[in-house]
Amino acid sequence: TEFGLHTSLDGGEHWQPFMNDYPTVRTDDILVHPRDGDLVAATHGRGVLIADDITALEQFTPSVAARDAYLFRPRETVAYLTDLTRNTYTGDEHAFVGANPPAGPSIAYYLRRRAASDVRIAVADSTGRVVATLAGPRAAGIHKLPWPPRRQGSGGAPRLEPGRYTVTLTVDGTQYMQPLHVLADRWFTAR
Repeated sequence: TEFGLHTSLDGGEHWQPFMNDYPTVRTDDILVHPRDGDLVAATHGRGVLIADDITALEQFTPSVAARDAYLFRPRETVAYLTDLTRNTYTGDEHAFVGANPPAGPSIAYYLRRRAASDVRIAVADSTGRVVATLAGPRAAGIHKLPWPPRRQGSGGAPRLEPGRYTVTLTVDGTQYMQPLHVLADRWFTAR
């Protein structure tokens, strides 16, 4: 529209803003990236805006909305390696960089109403050993948490190991599980 990007979850009966921080600006075109599941929006006056990993919205069906809680299946992710010596330097004011999404997968879940108790997420490796626990918001709605979470102060995240994991969401005594696959960065030497 001329005033932003809106979405409907009920076939056009009701419309709401797509993102809380989306600007009030004409939106000319949108595309869901076929490989990454990111929503790319072309705007008039603000350039290109990207909503990272909307796979949870693609899985949000009327049957999911009717459930008390739901853990969305995370997309495959790559444990990218970083080598600053291969970084391109353009110098001075010539580098234009937007904010990147957190490294690693996002874990998304839905709550139809506010949870009565704490919301916990556990990530277990292929042996069943819990390698991470996260606390999630209790409010109703769709929530998305990065794993591993960014370190406070340094902005980085701990190294993510390739492998197969199981994500378990615990809400009000009920558990929901989904698989998570982290791929090795086989493209590192090709960059």
